[in-house]
Amino acid sequence: LRDGVKAVVSTQSTGEKNRVDLSEVPGISKDMREVTLSPEQDSFFADSLNCDFGEIGIKIKDLVEKFQEQQHSTTAINSISDMKKFVDNYPQFKKFSGTVSKHVAIVGELSRIVQEHNLMECSELEQLMSVQTSHSEIQQRLGAVLRNPSVREIDLLRLVLLYCVCYEGTSGYNPRQYV
Repeated sequence: LRDGVKAVVSTQSTGEKNRVDLSEVPGISKDMREVTLSPEQDSFFADSLNCDFGEIGIKIKDLVEKFQEQQHSTTAINSISDMKKFVDNYPQFKKFSGTVSKHVAIVGELSRIVQEHNLMECSELEQLMSVQTSHSEIQQRLGAVLRNPSVREIDLLRLVLLYCVCYEGTSGYNPRQYV
């Protein structure tokens, strides 16, 4: 799903450079309807750009935990010095809060899309075909995916094309059964 994550983010992109439209995301707040994803301005995005979906999930969890730690450390304001430190750090804290909110919203939408369109199952099948798993097993699994109404046509096409490339010349090869 590594390239799938990039693809999903790019399909949500607006015409403006580095802008992602999240306005159709169920329950999204007004300030998150359109966000910027730029590796030059967002170190989390830069560090996660080439991660797969599982790795991104782990990085998001770590980011949220770091934010929670920072949030708890700023709540103890017992002196004028503490207040000054809080005010001095507030813009950074607010920026960090925005970063966390943005990435949690994006990963939440990615997760919804992955689940809604059975992209994990598609990805697993792609991997199995690329390592030339048993032809009969692939035929069974590909048939099951093709009958799944939640899998998008573009994903079905990609799977059938990959099947054609990987299994051409194999005994029992019949791509017409998937048309």
